[in-house]
Amino acid sequence: MQPRKFLNFLVNILLITLFFFFLTSCSPKEKQEEQKQEKKHWYFTIYHAFTVNFDSNDGSQVAEQLIKEGASPTFPKNPTKKDYSFQGWYQDKNLKKIFNFDSKITKD
Repeated sequence: MQPRKFLNFLVNILLITLFFFFLTSCSPKEKQEEQKQEKKHWYFTIYHAFTVNFDSNDGSQVAEQLIKEGASPTFPKNPTKKDYSFQGWYQDKNLKKIFNFDSKITKD
């Protein structure tokens, strides 16, 4: 075999080998595996929540709180009202039953 023909033969073998290597390295199965690894998973939890409102009896506004069922609200900033001093949060309109901020919320 002449040197030039032998060199062409080697180059062709190399190209064919690279071509088959390329085909096998980009197989659809491997691409699917790569895509699975790239996917991001998002998880979320649905839970029941309740709204806790604070009536400041015409004092400064106090923001309501959205509380997950079974959780406790946080003590809000004391409201202000001219010529009055804040005495605490109550459960009833008659201001007889003090609200316990450690209590678990189970309804609005």
